[in-house]
This record gives sequence, structure tokens and C-alpha cells, in this order.
Amino acid sequence: MNFELNLQTLVEGTVPQDLTPSSIHSLTHDIAEFLLSSNKSISLLNSLINIYRHEVPHTLENDKRWKIFTDSIEKLLPFNNQDDILKYISGIQQSPTRNMHSTFNDEMLGNHANLSLLQSNADYAESFENMDMYSDRRSYISSHKNFLNSSNNVGTTLERLTKPYYTKLIPQEDIIKFISYTLLATTSDMFPIRQNCISIPKNISNGDSGILHHIFEAGLLYQKLNSIVEQNKKSNISPMKKALLIQISLYLRNYTGYINTLVFNKVENSESTTKQVYYKLFEKIIELRYLYVLLKDFDETDGYQYLKKLNELKNHGDLLVRETSLLLFNNLLSFYSEYLIDWLTLGKVNLNLNEFFIKINKDVEFSIYVDEDKLPTFIPKHVSIEIYIIGKTYLYLQHYFKDIQWTNTFSKRYNLKYTKYSHNIDRLFFDTIHDQYTEIVNHTNELLLHKFYFRETIYLVRDILLMGKADFIDVLIMNSNDILLSPSDSLSSYELTRYLQDSVHHSSMNNLLNRCDNNTLINKLDARVLDLGHGSIGWDVFTLDYLLDEPLLKILNVNREGGRKEYLRIFNFLWRFKKNTFFHNTETSRSTMLIRELRKISNKDPLIRDIVSKFSKCNVLKSQVYQFNISLETHTFQNIIENNFKELSAVLGINDESMEDNVMDQNNTQSLSITKLSSGLVAPDGLLKPKGAAFKTDINPKINVLKNYNIDEIEKLHNEFLSNILNNKLLSSSSNDNGTYSGNAYSTSIILLLNTIFEFLTYYNALNDITYEVLIQLNLQNSPNEINLLLGRFNTVLRNIVRQYKNFREQKNLFLRDLKSDGDDELFRLQKILK
Repeated sequence: MNFELNLQTLVEGTVPQDLTPSSIHSLTHDIAEFLLSSNKSISLLNSLINIYRHEVPHTLENDKRWKIFTDSIEKLLPFNNQDDILKYISGIQQSPTRNMHSTFNDEMLGNHANLSLLQSNADYAESFENMDMYSDRRSYISSHKNFLNSSNNVGTTLERLTKPYYTKLIPQEDIIKFISYTLLATTSDMFPIRQNCISIPKNISNGDSGILHHIFEAGLLYQKLNSIVEQNKKSNISPMKKALLIQISLYLRNYTGYINTLVFNKVENSESTTKQVYYKLFEKIIELRYLYVLLKDFDETDGYQYLKKLNELKNHGDLLVRETSLLLFNNLLSFYSEYLIDWLTLGKVNLNLNEFFIKINKDVEFSIYVDEDKLPTFIPKHVSIEIYIIGKTYLYLQHYFKDIQWTNTFSKRYNLKYTKYSHNIDRLFFDTIHDQYTEIVNHTNELLLHKFYFRETIYLVRDILLMGKADFIDVLIMNSNDILLSPSDSLSSYELTRYLQDSVHHSSMNNLLNRCDNNTLINKLDARVLDLGHGSIGWDVFTLDYLLDEPLLKILNVNREGGRKEYLRIFNFLWRFKKNTFFHNTETSRSTMLIRELRKISNKDPLIRDIVSKFSKCNVLKSQVYQFNISLETHTFQNIIENNFKELSAVLGINDESMEDNVMDQNNTQSLSITKLSSGLVAPDGLLKPKGAAFKTDINPKINVLKNYNIDEIEKLHNEFLSNILNNKLLSSSSNDNGTYSGNAYSTSIILLLNTIFEFLTYYNALNDITYEVLIQLNLQNSPNEINLLLGRFNTVLRNIVRQYKNFREQKNLFLRDLKSDGDDELFRLQKILK
């Protein structure tokens, strides 16, 4: 209560006289609570006073008094308890003035009173930590403690005025003595370290405290880095990460030595200051910051990611970051080069580490691939691909070629070359990789061509699975016709093998027998029976196969699900054409024989003439149906399969020898002189040299082909060859290739048409059967009733044939409309041919 009474005296003496007593009492109470609160500021004071300013008129005199009152209360802000405020107010009241109005005038604000009151109170000189309490106190000479004019205080120095505030502050000499312990993460009495936090005493000035916050960052970073190094030093981590930890531990050791040198030689000098310490530690702090950011996610980061990050940072704009990154990068690069050399010379990858860009899937045989996310940025991409191919081909030669002697010599020779580089990855290293790549690819291609018959195998697969040898397929169908018409479950492996052997001997395939390969190539020919369920016949389930062995199996359709599924799809598509062709030829031969035999009976008999006439008309329909079948088959093989095969053989460099000889003759032979014979024919004047291919009996000509393609490129080219065939609109089953009018894929429409043609031939076969029975009855001259009954069946079959032909024509016209409206030039030309 005494506090508010004394404070009310001050309020009454300074506020405008127009303010009511109740308002003065309320203002005094608010000011008292404000001064005793922990949250004090000038802005809050002004807000409080503005509430009461509106209760009095706004005049110059009132504004002057409000300013005096505000300045008076501001002088009380630095005090924290009632006693100090009362002492200050009592000092004002004891000044030789008549009343409070004369005490707080503008003239007396410049006078300075006796400062002995605050000088004797040590509570106000503890620290500058809470600057909000003193932010508006400029100095003691601006205070209103005493409004006495004293000439003794006019010459007081700033040092003397501020000295009372530093009576309990820790001297900088003592601070510097304990800094070295904290910088090495060692706790001390002055700066204790608890739970990765450093405590700074309160009796240290704000300036020193701010600098210590910067200095002690080095200690905390050192503690954290040292903890990471120690925790992972004995853990099971990769060699690259261990190398990184060792290098960083060297940095920490150098940092410790630097701190010890700094303390004993420099810092303990009596003239040293915290600012000087911070200046000398600045670069070390930057270095520690960099290392901490580098190791922050150590457990989640593998060695390659560190190598990639350091490769980027070694070109950083900051010289310190650049030099540190370069040193760490070179250290890790030496270990990464060991990964490279192990792969290049031994085909070896540590599967337990996830730091190399080459991966091996143990669950899949010979599944080696490149991890695009781990392709080294410090190695050109084409060099990385060559590295991948070298190791993969090395394993390919070892496991599938069994070329152990050559691979061992190759490995030792290049291991010696790479050792000379001291694990430096530079242009010379890249040149050696390219030389190694060229050598191993050339050797592999040489073996593929001259030991494993790569070229001959490609042509055989074309001739057999893609029906390039039409005569062999025709002979096979003729020989196996009986079993092809039998139920699928009655087919035996022995019969299939026997028919295959007979077809090879009686077709152009016989030139592959008794050659230098000991029948290796032709013996891989096989037949398969598809499992289509009960009720199927041989035509539905029969298919040819060519059993590729390693190493060719790994580059022709390697890693494809279901083996040669693409070849099976193409074969089954072409097999439908061959089936229709066989039945057409068979039924045509029968119909020709029947017509000939009917005409032998009598050319004038109206019944026979009618039968022959109807038969001839059916033959016209059959010819139109077959013409569509053969035209579409020819287009499919010539324009789709053969064109793509020619592109494949040209790219690989395995063109037919006759084609090569033609090209050679055109390029190297001079134009021949010619002469005109008496018959008008033109003939060369002289002898023509025979082509070399005519004298080549070796199945394995020594020609350098494959154009240095590696095994991945050969596989890719072969896969593209198959994909190009199956992606052709006529064979594709994609919904994007549906016809405009039918809504079906072109391949579906073709299969439906081929099935319709086969049904037409089935009816035609029934017509031949009925006609044969009629022929027998006519020759036997049986009763007219029996012949009439057969003629009725004959007419029924004729109607079925006509109906099936109309069905075919409708499907054909719809298919042709789809081709015409597609907009593709090739399909438009096909539509013209089929029309």
C-alpha cells in the first residue's frame, strides 16, 4: 500500500490537472502493477497511458504534462522491486522544490543527481543477459535519480559509469583458459557439457556470450564427429565408408593438435580475447561444419553416394570445401577403382555391397545388368557401358564358351596394365578400357562365328521357324499328313522324329547333312506338340522348334519368358496358310481327277454335264478363295518377315554369301566388253570368272562379320527383329491396330478369314466325296433312286459351299475396308493386291 501511495504522489504531481481523482487512483494502480511485472517495455507503457489521455482535453499544456509523466515512469523501468522504486521516488521528493510540477520540467531532465544509490547496489550489475530490461537506459548520467545540479558529475567518464555493471562478470582471461577444454568436447566447471549442450554462465556479457556461441560450435561438431567415427569404426561397413571414416579421423586429429597449439602458444597470452580465438578458429569451424553435413546421414548413405557427392563438391566455389572434397574424393576413388579392376579382370562383384553400378541377380542364370542410378558421374557413360560389357563377356566366355586358357591370359595381362596406373581413373585408364573392350568383343565374335555357327544358326532359324525353306515345310506336311489328321493325343515322339528326318533327306535341307559340323546344326531341329486339350487334331497342336544350346541360347532370345515364344507365335500364324494351301492342293487334285473321270463316261449326258458345270463353278470360287490365301501369305513372308530378316543380316554383317559375291563383283570387276550374236542376243566377249561361292564347301567360311557388336547388342538386334515382325499391324494384337470398320485387330481378322477359308475347303472336300460316290454309282449303273439321293446330298453341299463363300466374301470386304481406311501406304497397297 505504501508503494502505491508514494507512487500516487508522483502521478498527481505530473499528470494534467483535468484528470479526475478516480482516474488518477486507477492510473496509479495500473502503473504499480506494470512496474512490478516481468514484462515491461516502453510500448506497453505508452499503450497504458493512452487509455487515460483521452479523458482530458487535448491541449499543449496537457500534452506537456503527459510527456513529463511518461518520462518519469520510464526512469523507473530498470528497477525490479518496490524498494528500489521507492528509493528513487523519495530521492525526487527530497529535492529542493516546492511541488512535483516544478520537479519534472524540461530543464531538470538535463541535470544529474548523485549516483551513489545505484553504485552501492550490486544487484543491477550482474549481467547484460536480459537486455530488454536496460534497452532504454543509455547511461547513468541520463537518469533522474537526483535532479541536483552538481558540477562534480559533469566530467564523469563512460568507463567509470559502466564499471559497476562489470563487478561480477567473469574476466576474459578466465574464459579463455577454459575454452580449450570445451573445444575438445571436455566438460569443465565454467562450461559444463551435458547431453550435447554447453552451458554458458549468466555472469558473462552478451558480447562474449554471442562469440562463445560461435566458438563452441566447433566443440559440439568435434564431439558429434568423433562419436560417429567411434561408433562405426568397428562396425561392418564397406571399405569405401571405412576409408572415409579414417580420413575424417585424421581431420579430427589435426584439429586436436591445432587447438593444443592455439592454447599453449597464442590464446593464453594475457592480451588474447574471445574475438581473437574466434578469428583463429573460423576456418576450422567451416571445415567441421562441412564434415558434419557429410556424415550426418552416414548409416543411410553408401560409399558410391559419398563418391558422387564429393565429385560434385570438388568443383565448389569455396576453396576450403573444394580442397577437402578433392582429398576425400581421391581417397574413396582408390577403393572404387579396385571394384572396377576386379570386374574388368575377373568379372567379380561384391554382392554384399551396394556401391557398384553392375548388379548380378543370383536367382536368374546369367542375369547381369546395369543400375542406372549408380552409373558413376566421373566416368563417361560410354566407358561405363564398355566396363559392363567387358566383365559380362568375360563371364560369358568362362561359363558358356569354356575358354578358360584365353580368359586367364587375358585377365593377367590387363590386371598388370591397370596396376601400373596406381588406381588413377583418367584418360589413359579409359583408353585401356576401350582396348580391352575391343579385344574381348572381337574374340567373342570370332568364336560365335567359327566355333558355334552363329551365322548358320540365324539362317536355319529363319528357314525352319519362319518357314524360309518352303519346300521343306511342304515335304514335311506331305509326309506327316496322316498324323496331322489324327487326334493330338495319338501323336508319338518317334513318329514326329521319323517324319522330320525323312523331310530333311527329301528337301533342300539335305545339304546340311554330313558337313564339317558333324550334323550339329540340323540335329537341333525338333518338333513340338502343343497342349491344347482334348479334341484337338495334329494340325492344331503341331509346331516346329529349333533347340538352341549355350552359348547361343544366351544371346538369341535370352531372358525371354517362355523361351522362343515369339517364334512360336509367328510359326503358328504361318502354319494356318500352309494348312489351307495343303488342303487346297489336295482337293484340287481330287476334283481334277473326278471331272476327268466324269467326262470319260459321257460328254453328252445332261446329268454329267450339269455335275461338271457345277463343279467347275465351285472351282472358280475355290480359286478366288485360295488366291486371297496365297497373296496374303506371300505378303506376310516377303514384306514382313524377309524384309526384317534382310535388315538384321545386313546390320550384323551376315548377308548371304551369294549377295556378298554380287556386291564384290559389282565393286571390283571392270565392265565387260560385249558382242551381239546373229540371233540378236547380247553376250560377253570373253570368259566370265566363276564366283567364289561356287567353290566353297566349308560350312564355316572365314569371314570377319558381326561388325564388332557385343553380346548385348547382338541380343538387342535379334529381339528388335522379332519385335518388328510381331509389331507389324498385320500380326500385332494391340488394340491400337484395330480396324476402323470391323473393330478387330488385323491379326484377328486374318485368323478369322483363314479359318473361314479352311471351312470352305472342308465343304469342298465333302463335295469331292459326294461326287466320287456319284461317279461310282454312274459307273455301276445303279437305280436312279440311289443316284437321286446322292444328287440331293450333292446339291446340299453346293449350297453350303456358296453360303461359306458369301461369308468369306463379307469378311474379306470388311477386312479390305479396314486396310483402305487405315492410312498406311503398305496396307493400302496390300488392299489393292487382295481386292
